Amino acid sequence: MRLPIALIAAGAILAAPAAAALDGKDLPSKFGGAALATQTNGTGFGDNYSEADQLFGESAVAGVHIGVTGNIEQNGNPLILFLDTMAGGSNVLNAAGGTYKVTNANGLTFDDDFAPDFAVEVDAFGGQLYGNYINLQTGENAYVGQSKIQPTGSGDYGFLNPAISFAYDNSNTAGVTASDATGAATATTGIEFLLDPTFFGLAPGASFKLLALFNGQGGDYLSNQFLPGLPAGTGNLGNPKNVDLRQYAGNQFVTVPGGGGAVPEPASLSLLAFGLLPLIRRKK
Repeated sequence: MRLPIALIAAGAILAAPAAAALDGKDLPSKFGGAALATQTNGTGFGDNYSEADQLFGESAVAGVHIGVTGNIEQNGNPLILFLDTMAGGSNVLNAAGGTYKVTNANGLTFDDDFAPDFAVEVDAFGGQLYGNYINLQTGENAYVGQSKIQPTGSGDYGFLNPAISFAYDNSNTAGVTASDATGAATATTGIEFLLDPTFFGLAPGASFKLLALFNGQGGDYLSNQFLPGLPAGTGNLGNPKNVDLRQYAGNQFVTVPGGGGAVPEPASLSLLAFGLLPLIRRKK
């Protein structure tokens, strides 16, 4: 049985209303067209299935706003965000708690200048979209929530709790193909996150480092869909324990800039309340 995080906002901070809703639509326009990373490889997990086209992000006082254009296949392949927000962290992944889709990737070696402190993982299966959170420093983890996946092309869905909100639009048919990445920037829909910075150990409006990647159903087989992209022509990486990202040219992380402005709000609320969450360990 999956238990959701209690929806409790303690010492809430209210974000100012924004013109756009958190819905996974029109992501490039919401970030002013400024992608932090663009895919360099056709997807080894299948066109319009597990596909990460572009990565967007900004860190504002009102919240951390992240967008990934593309698709999440309904077979359990997870999209994982790794966030490096404070000192310490896990330069060689050593997740002590949480979903096996992250812990089975233990042994993955990141770039020298990247030691993530948190992971946020989303996956789709059986018509449902699921979300999980892991503190990589303490092992604390929580199941964020789930929502029924809408038919392709019909759009908006997501979940809301005081610290982690996200919404997903599954209508993308553009972007990369299985063999060609030249159309990566043509994708406009995907998954969109709004995070409480303080919950992730980040001063409101401060910059931080970020990596997005697709893993396999069992958490033990990495695709080639990394953002930032791996060198052009790179195939699926396979077992994370055998992967050392220092062997690949370029930085396998981006810096999300600080000082951003207004951020989107979940369509269900006029104001987004952030607060401290009790961490309930995810149960099956």
